[in-house]
This record gives sequence, C-alpha cells and structure tokens, in this order.
Amino acid sequence: MKQLCFRTVHILKKLYADHPTILPILIFGPFTTALIPFYTYYFSAAILNALLGGNTSQALEQVLFLIGGNTILRVISRLCANQEHILEWDVLDYSMSGHLRDKCFSIEYAKYESEEVLSALRKAEINQHMGYNYGNILEQTIGIMTQLWTLLISLIMMCVLFLASSSWPLWLSLVTLCGVLFSVLCASGLVSWLGARINQKLDFYLKQNFELNSSGNYFIRLRDQVSNGKDIRIYHMQDLLIDRLKHYFQFNGREQCRLEGLFSGVNGGSIQALGMLAYFVIGLKVLEGDILVGDVLFYANGILSFSAASATIIKCAHFLHMALQGVDETLSFIESEDMSYDGTLPVEKRDDGQYHFSLQDVSFRYPGSSNWVLRHINLDLTVGRSYALVGLNGSGKTTLVKLLCRLYEPTEGKILLNGIDITKYDYDEYVSLFSVVFQDFQLLSLPLDENVACSMDVDAAKFTSVMEQVNLQERLPDPHVLLFKECGDGINLSGGEAQKVAIARALYKDAPFVILDEPTSALDPISEAEIYENFSTLIENKTAIYISHRMSSCRFCEEIVVLDHGNIVERGNHESLLAQKGLYANLYETQAQYYAEAKQRDEHQ
Repeated sequence: MKQLCFRTVHILKKLYADHPTILPILIFGPFTTALIPFYTYYFSAAILNALLGGNTSQALEQVLFLIGGNTILRVISRLCANQEHILEWDVLDYSMSGHLRDKCFSIEYAKYESEEVLSALRKAEINQHMGYNYGNILEQTIGIMTQLWTLLISLIMMCVLFLASSSWPLWLSLVTLCGVLFSVLCASGLVSWLGARINQKLDFYLKQNFELNSSGNYFIRLRDQVSNGKDIRIYHMQDLLIDRLKHYFQFNGREQCRLEGLFSGVNGGSIQALGMLAYFVIGLKVLEGDILVGDVLFYANGILSFSAASATIIKCAHFLHMALQGVDETLSFIESEDMSYDGTLPVEKRDDGQYHFSLQDVSFRYPGSSNWVLRHINLDLTVGRSYALVGLNGSGKTTLVKLLCRLYEPTEGKILLNGIDITKYDYDEYVSLFSVVFQDFQLLSLPLDENVACSMDVDAAKFTSVMEQVNLQERLPDPHVLLFKECGDGINLSGGEAQKVAIARALYKDAPFVILDEPTSALDPISEAEIYENFSTLIENKTAIYISHRMSSCRFCEEIVVLDHGNIVERGNHESLLAQKGLYANLYETQAQYYAEAKQRDEHQ
C-alpha cells in the first residue's frame, strides 16, 4: 500500500506540473461528492422528525435548507466532475496516446522493426485499450479520496450515535462502537486480502496471456479492414475467424470474470452483513429513546456508508494498481532510448544542387543479428546523375537506400555528405534532401491533395503540375477527393493509380535526391512506358537512384550498381555490364528470354 501511495503521488505531481487545475478537482470534487448523501440523509431525517412532531414550519425550513445546500454542493461536484472528464479524455488520455505516437516516429527505425520493440509497443497499445493511463489513475484517485471523506464523515456520525447521544453507560457505548468498527474492519480486511490475491492472479494472468490479448485485438481489427474481405470470402475464412475470436473471448474472459465475480460477491456479502448489524444496533438505540424514528435511516446509512466506503477503497486501489502497472509499462516504452540523432549541423542550402554522397566501407546488420545484410560498401553518388541498384531479392538494395536516408545507421563504416559524416547533420534537415517512393509506400485516408503535399497547406499550382506530370489530372480532377473508406465515403485507387500518387508526392517535395524503389511495379505497360519516357523530365537535374528487378528498365540510367549477397559485384552502364558477361548480363539475358517466350506464346494463342 505504501508503494501504491508513493507511485500515485509521484504521478499526480507530474500531472500537476502540466495541469494545475487538477488541484482544485482533487480538493473540492471528492469532498462535495462524499458530503452530498450525508447532507441529504441528515435533512431528510430532520424533515421526517419535524413532521412526526407536528412542526410544519420547521419541516418547511429544513426542506429549504435541503434544496439550497444540495443545489450548491451538486453544482460544485458537477463542475469538478466535468473538469475531471475534460482532463481525462481531452488531455490526459490524448497526451499519453500522443507520446506513444511520437515515440513510434522517433525511435530508431531499425529498432522499430525488431520483435522486442514491437512487443513493447503491442503491450503499450493493449494498456491504452484497457484504460490503463493517466486518466484512469486520476479517476481512481478521486474515487479513493471520495471514499476517504465518506469514511471520516461516517466515523463522526457513529461517534455521535454511540457517545454523544446515548443513555448507555460510557463503557458500553465504547464497547459497542469498537465492536461495530471491528466488524467493519474485519469485513474490509477479508475483502482486502481477497482483492490482493485476485490482483496477483490477474497480474500473472495478464502477463501469461499477453500474446493472446494481442491476437484478440488483431482479430477484432480485421473486422474494419475492408481489404481483407475478398480473401475471407473466397477462402471461406469466416468460421476460422469466428472460432478464433470465440476462443479468445472464452479463454481470456472466463477466468477474469470468475475472479472479479468472486470479489464482487464477497464484497456485496460483507456489506449486507454489516447492514444487518447496523439496523440491529440502531433499533436498540430507538427502543432506548436515544434517537428519533426519523434518524434511523440517517445513522443506518452512515454505518453502511462506512462499510461500503472501506470496500470501495479496496476496489479502487485494485484498479489503481492495475492502471499504475499499465502506465509504468507504457512509460517504459515511451522513455526508452530514441534514435542516436546527435547531429546539430544545418544542411547547406544549395540552389545548384551540388550535393555529393560517399559511402565508405559501410556494413550493416540488424540489431541482435549476426548476419550481415551489407558488407564493405564503397560508393560515390555524383550530383545530377541517375543510378540503378539491381540484384536478386535479399541482395541489400532497399537496405542501402534506408541507410542513405538514415532510416538505418551503419553498423560499420560511415556515409559522408559533402565530406561530413551524415550523423553530424540535423536529422530533420538531412531527410529533407530526399524524395522517396518505397515499394511498400503508404497513402492515407485523407484528401488527395493532402496526401500529395503531406500537409493541410497545399500549393494548388504545384499540386496540379505534379498531377499532370504523372498523368492523373484528368483521372482525378478533384484535389479534395477523399482517398479510401476508413474516414468517410472516399474513393479506392487501383494499384497503378496509388503508385502514381506516390510518385506525385515525391515530385511535390522537390528534394534534390529522388529515390524510386520499384516505382512501376503496379503500372500497366502503357503507364510504365510513359514513366520511363518522361523520367528524365520528371527528375529534371536531380540525383536519382532507381531500384528495379527489371533489367530492361535500367537502360536509361547512367550508372548501374549490381549487388549480390550484400556486396557490390559490378558497376557500369548497360552496355559495359552486358559486355562483362557477369551477373547483370545473366539476369538481363534470363529476363529477355522469358519475355521472348511469353511473347511467342501470346502470338501463338
């Protein structure tokens, strides 16, 4: 309990530093919320006693006090509750989600792809989904403080009942009071012990079934992914997914429901037992004439509120413990090491585009892996030239591009820009040098022009120009049309159209280096020919790096770099590489033979 209080206070101090309005919410909200029922009980009893005594004017006076005071207390309580909800939903929950989002974009990309990081991210997302966040901590803290005020007010009421207005001997009043308190504490102790055991089991259960929770969330998300609908229908996967979901909910929910049901049952049973004790003791006080009939409900509710508050505190502490654990896990991911972006040098702004890259003995392997993806790469990229990276799958072409864009950092060696190690440059300025169309590019369910401009502030003339360059202006004349269906009634693009939009996005950025990773893989032959024919116009005088598996599409590049098993094995233009009769010539001739045979089959048919 001590550790729970310490961690809660630490979190609240942290939240108060950013949101000082938490303080009045914690002071006035719990107190007024706890006071309202007792205020109502007290004046209701006073009204009943006055009416039973035939004093109508006094009863009316008590009614006015009841209405006026209740209104003031409820207004204060409601204002605090509204501010609490605003903080929970609009600020605290968004803040943690925002920090989680920012972390995903700031962590080193190579680490982001690792299973360790992805597992920590999935755990953080599950914690967010289950409500284990700052907002829940604030909610449970306010709940505990409310019940603490309830305990204090109830204790004062019981002292008044047994000591201040009693015809019993003092020793008997003290013994009865201690007996009632002892009964409440025993019941609360039983609930507390059971709650602690359930906490331990639930913690163990959640940790053991983390992967199951991740799988359950995945299957639930499938429902909203329209793109999966085709395969699900064609292969009749409905029953498979339903069975998986059923297995998830049965396995994941059965034990949790059993434990929480046991807790609620014991909790409710203890409250009922204490209620019987309260009415028995108060009944004796009525028979003795110590209290009036109208006070029965007042004092009975006081004792019941004391016992209910004790149990509720334990229940809130249980949820607070879970929330704190979830927040700790999420913060552990958020506060983990970011990218090693220590550079501060600004990138020189050159109108002539005179940027020169040099890769010096660069090698790369993924964190935690012993297998080299690239080995001893030495390569100079001269401004204004067009390059092609070719090779078999897994030869390291895309990895080389990611190193150049600083999505990965070299394991060995270094990359220089104009003679300076790229790690010394400011990262945001450095990546502004690149326009990239990755093979697995992504478009967002946002308006077309915002997808191309990557901003809500769109240069209309520039947008129209790049759309015309990729021959999409007539096909997609409305720049504000929504793409896809996730955020509304948008349009679905074909693979070729989406690829052209991605190329338009790269052209819109107008960076001095253009990198195209299989940029025409989804285009039809006519559109592909258009891109190739206009390629020099599209990139103008920029430095271009082109990755392709189609050897014939590399002929327009000034230099071709051939990679094999992470090593540069050949360099030259198309004609010189064919003359070497090496790997490039073998790949080219194999593809040419395949296309010739395919053409003969088409003519034969």
